Amino acid sequence: MADAASRAEQRVARVRDDAAGRYVLAREFYRLATGPRHQYGTAELSFMRWSLARGVLAPETADPPGSPWWRAVNERLLRDKAEAHLLAAEATGTASAHSVELWVDFIRTPGPGRWYRAHNASIVAGYLRHEDVAAAEQQVERFMMNVALLRVLFTHAMLVQPRLALGGWPPWVL
Repeated sequence: MADAASRAEQRVARVRDDAAGRYVLAREFYRLATGPRHQYGTAELSFMRWSLARGVLAPETADPPGSPWWRAVNERLLRDKAEAHLLAAEATGTASAHSVELWVDFIRTPGPGRWYRAHNASIVAGYLRHEDVAAAEQQVERFMMNVALLRVLFTHAMLVQPRLALGGWPPWVL
């Protein structure tokens, strides 16, 4: 039997050129979960629907083609979650990346802070891994990428460390 990382890669490879299939794979992570995990993912899936509508997750062979950068970052998120799900379900093997470990932690003990930590670790890992691909995007698209990243990081900071996120606000405001 292949390890969890290989099996997760195979699952993602099956939907690599199927934008709607990517969405189904992302949704299954939450819908098929038992316990509180199924309550998460609303924002992620909403953002993914928006990405699908924009066409950035379309295959490179589509007319017009999807964005190599958006596809790569989305693929990292899908793969990390798929691997974590396999590891948590089978309780064997080791995670291939720290971001996968964070998803396993979320699966075992769901909570908003853990979800943001895992999600953002996957997004940032994909973002940094594919910086060269981002450089080939149009300037307006690079701006959009940075705004999206900033929003998820700020939301996470607001949730777990509001004083840090808001800076020097007086205590009575918080």
